[in-house]
Amino acid sequence: MELCSKGCLAGYLDKYKRLGYDVVQYFAAHIVNALEYLHSKDPEQVKKSNDIICIHRDLKPSNILIDENFGVKLTDFATAKILNCKDPKINKILECRQDSE
Repeated sequence: MELCSKGCLAGYLDKYKRLGYDVVQYFAAHIVNALEYLHSKDPEQVKKSNDIICIHRDLKPSNILIDENFGVKLTDFATAKILNCKDPKINKILECRQDSE
């Protein structure tokens, strides 16, 4: 695992109390990018392959680490769900997701 020398987002929030709009926007964008990476599978490609989808389920400031370049890393996947996309229930969810796009 990479060293995240800036600690977790919870510690950063405790230390600085109030964050400017630009800082909040920066961290929010990086968190969204990380989540998009976890959920970015194209529904049609997922159904055709043996891919899985990962759902974090415990996203909070203490589970978001900050590296030396102020990039974010999601941690603590203990409660995460790994979903097999061959499961008919998951296929139905993927179909609903595709219809909504």
